[in-house]
Amino acid sequence: MKKYFFTLFIVIFLGACQGDEVTNDPLLDDIYDAKPDFVEYFRAEINGETFEVLNGDQIKGTVYPSDDTGNINFDFLAEISKKELETDFYEAFNFKVCFFDGPGTYYTGTRETVSWAMYWYDFELWENHYAFGTEPGTVTITKFTDQVVEGTFSFEGFNNQLENTILAEGEFGIILESKEVYHN
Repeated sequence: MKKYFFTLFIVIFLGACQGDEVTNDPLLDDIYDAKPDFVEYFRAEINGETFEVLNGDQIKGTVYPSDDTGNINFDFLAEISKKELETDFYEAFNFKVCFFDGPGTYYTGTRETVSWAMYWYDFELWENHYAFGTEPGTVTITKFTDQVVEGTFSFEGFNNQLENTILAEGEFGIILESKEVYHN
């Protein structure tokens, strides 16, 4: 009888010590760093002219707390760089939304929010800023997750050197990046 219990004990012990089979699946590595199944987009009209970024590498965005105040910011940009031309050409939008808190409408170019919107074309800059007397712009967030932000924007930008104003409006869908990746 002792042999029977001893054999049973050994079988149970060996069975309990056998772990689950561990497999290395490269598709599961860095699951938290995986990008969502989402195609980034950025489309706009500037005084009726179309601006569209088709390359997701040229669309960036991040949500992060300010180092100085701790307030949450949403920064995003979309750019077109045509380095194949003999002279450099650059066209871009750049936004900062301060006091970000998810879906809703945020105002740019006001003294209260300190948020701003900018548009560059061939190294000329138009800004939506209260100091230029432009009307406040809007950034409306329609979707916000820990990975994606979607929304629309509209703003009036002023160019101090050219002394003219543009009207820009559009829509965007951005896969969020870390603050460090965005600012590099």
